[in-house]
Amino acid sequence: MLSERQTEFQRKPICDITKIVKVSWVKRKAIQELLTVGLITYANDARFQAIHFHHSEDWTLQIKYVQGRDAGLYECQVSTHPPTSIFLHLEVVDYYEKVKEEEEEEEEEEEEEEKKKKHNIKQQQRQHNNNINNNISNNISNNNSNNNNNNNNNNNINTNYIHT
Repeated sequence: MLSERQTEFQRKPICDITKIVKVSWVKRKAIQELLTVGLITYANDARFQAIHFHHSEDWTLQIKYVQGRDAGLYECQVSTHPPTSIFLHLEVVDYYEKVKEEEEEEEEEEEEEEKKKKHNIKQQQRQHNNNINNNISNNISNNNSNNNNNNNNNNNINTNYIHT
């Protein structure tokens, strides 16, 4: 007769081989660098660490204090049959350099806008000056006509107003 404990073992598998896998992180470059296997870190750099929570399928490679030299291709290897790999490309962007570039771009855009405004103002001034010159020319020519017509009448005073 089977005891309660033996019956329990019969209902549940003792060893689920499909769940036994090793996850490794490798940095791919001219010479591959093994970073982690499971939760054990093999890298000579303490900034690298594999993170995995029990009953989770997620394996994360944590890199503390990321530096420019950390950029590159990383491989997550899963020891299944056949083996599975996921490749990730890490691009490191210097935050301060990025902010500086964005500020420079904004300044260039503002300078360009300022140039456009000045150009438009100069065009408006030229147009305004041309209008004034035309008005003066017209008024002078009208005055000359009036003076020719009124040569005998010295009491006639011509006043020209130019509005600017």
